[in-house]
Amino acid sequence: MPKRPRNIDRNRANFVPFVDTLAEKNFDKSIDSKKAAFVLFYDPRIPKCKEVRKPFVDLAHVAASKKRGFYAVDCSKSPDLCDTQCVSSYPTFKLYVNGKFLNNYESAAVVDTMKKFVESAPVPGECRHKNERSKDDNVFCSLCFAESHEQQ
Repeated sequence: MPKRPRNIDRNRANFVPFVDTLAEKNFDKSIDSKKAAFVLFYDPRIPKCKEVRKPFVDLAHVAASKKRGFYAVDCSKSPDLCDTQCVSSYPTFKLYVNGKFLNNYESAAVVDTMKKFVESAPVPGECRHKNERSKDDNVFCSLCFAESHEQQ
């Protein structure tokens, strides 16, 4: 019997190698571990969910960093988690900053568009407005925060 490679991360099995798969047991801890987390909530039986998988993985490949994470939740396996996160249709993309829900992504699943959305998220301590830069990693720049809410 062939041995299973030791370096395979079971959380990445479905979206190798840039997207972690989440469930109830690891959702909060994983979302809290990154300053910004972009999450795809999906049901593998739905054709549209299959269509967005490749652009989502491609996005994670080009935009993942120490501060930004990309995750997927299979709602057919974790329905309670999807209900708790107010997911009512699939696929659903949600952006979390410092473990808190910030905004839904409701445009087409196009890598460049999603990348702009994720990279424009106000990450505490990281700012495009030089005069408003926060030295506190847990505080948003007021201009970044306002811009993120204009996108809704």
